[in-house]
Amino acid sequence: MELRNYVHFKPPLSLNDTGQSYSAAEEEEWLEMAWFLEEDLHWILKLPYHRFWSQVVHDEGLHKCLESYLSQAPRYYDLDSLHLKDEVLQALKKIHKLVFLIYLRMSTYKESKKYHIRPETFGHTIYENYIFDVPKMMDLCVLYGLQNLPIVSKMVQNIFATQPGYYEDLDNTSKIALEAFNTIEEKLSKNLQEMHGTSSEYLVNGVSIKMEFSLSSFQDIINYITDISATLHAFLEVFPSACQTFNQNGAPLRLATFYELAFPAIEREIARRSKLNENESILQEIKRKVCLSKTLLMKTFRNILNVCCIQNIFSDSSKGSQKSGYPSTERFLEIFTEITSDKIFLNDYNLLYPFEADIELFHEVGLTLDQQRLSYIFCSIHDSEESIPQTFTSSAVNGALPKTKSSDGSRKPAQSLYAAADILRGDKSSEKSICNGILNLEASSPTNIEINSLIEYVQEILHNYDRDLIEKCLEYFNYDPDKVIDAYVTDTLPDHLKTGDKIGEKEPIAAEASSYSILNERKCVYDNDEFDVMRRTNINLENVHIGKKK
Repeated sequence: MELRNYVHFKPPLSLNDTGQSYSAAEEEEWLEMAWFLEEDLHWILKLPYHRFWSQVVHDEGLHKCLESYLSQAPRYYDLDSLHLKDEVLQALKKIHKLVFLIYLRMSTYKESKKYHIRPETFGHTIYENYIFDVPKMMDLCVLYGLQNLPIVSKMVQNIFATQPGYYEDLDNTSKIALEAFNTIEEKLSKNLQEMHGTSSEYLVNGVSIKMEFSLSSFQDIINYITDISATLHAFLEVFPSACQTFNQNGAPLRLATFYELAFPAIEREIARRSKLNENESILQEIKRKVCLSKTLLMKTFRNILNVCCIQNIFSDSSKGSQKSGYPSTERFLEIFTEITSDKIFLNDYNLLYPFEADIELFHEVGLTLDQQRLSYIFCSIHDSEESIPQTFTSSAVNGALPKTKSSDGSRKPAQSLYAAADILRGDKSSEKSICNGILNLEASSPTNIEINSLIEYVQEILHNYDRDLIEKCLEYFNYDPDKVIDAYVTDTLPDHLKTGDKIGEKEPIAAEASSYSILNERKCVYDNDEFDVMRRTNINLENVHIGKKK
């Protein structure tokens, strides 16, 4: 091992709250730090295999250097608000890439046929020397996972596969991560009067003193919520197997309860501070992060539900075993039964992932669910029995799909995190705009001309399918051609759309109204004769003489 003094990473400079930029001296100082750090990282990467691992195992300074970046590097949701200069941004990107390459090399036990370590030795080495731990892997996931999902996923899976001891650490880490939500609730309840109906006044030597909750302290709590939400979401996206551990430690109930208690109080606090004309730019940033946090927590809840319940049901049904799918179905219903009191969370969840759609999937694989429990869950989701689908009781008994016919289109799924974030803002006009505009869920039926255009678009990809079948697929997927193509590529088309001849012809749909042409008003003595090319589509060419007559 070679002794070396490493430069530790410092966050990049950004505009301060008043909009003033940092000085040229400060910028030069940060760029100098970045240059020295880049040199250190290049030196590590260029080391041969045996020297690299010697340095990794015995050099604590190296790990402190790398960890300084993992903990201090700006996350993806902060980059736009930093307003970094191009030179600073380019230096940050170089460091970002080099740190990733070092961790990628450290997570690989075989570089070539000549240079490799036995998997058992590799697992023992990284675990006993604290080269990797679960919090470190979580930071790697939030920094690199969403942009490099296949690579980071393979890294994490390789680490857990070679060292099962990390699963026990994961169990402890998941408990600590979920306890963090308790800490946040305590901070909010002490400082927000609306949180639990308590006042932020305290008795000091018999004198009542009102504790002022500063805007910066409020922003710190929101940043903490966003950091936890983004980290959990990224980690479970990269390593879905961890969903089982989080589920066993009560993550679904903990997330739903936190969502129900914290976010309404936070949004009321934002509204109160807006009326006080506090710093508008900071309040806008807080609103953005609250919206993002709500979306990420909802996505995390769905990931846990999907891995622990829904995927198991379909994997069992694909093997021809329906009875084995009932434990997962039971757990699915248990989760929703536990959170029936969290009305706000259930309402927002149903906006993004309609409960009826999941029930439909269960019925498609032949599972019959408890009608009484379903009715109880539906009452909680829709808040009253009047808003429950009228056909729910009878259709549930028959094992059919319970349909929801919402008059205002408010119970519809969002197709992406961006659409989800807009819906969860709580603005009814925004929600209506998203549902009717971006998602096109309550839009009027497309015209025949538009349908023809959509069919031709899909046929460019699925050229072996006839127009009739494509039209049925478009109708099933609400005339979204991308969904049709995606379902075909992933082989998830419903059975009734897979039947029939793929190759065939169908006449294009006739236009709703014939297009106007000035030729229709043309008058001529030769109208409608055998050579009238303006009105006749078939001309007898045998009676047409070409050239001069002799």
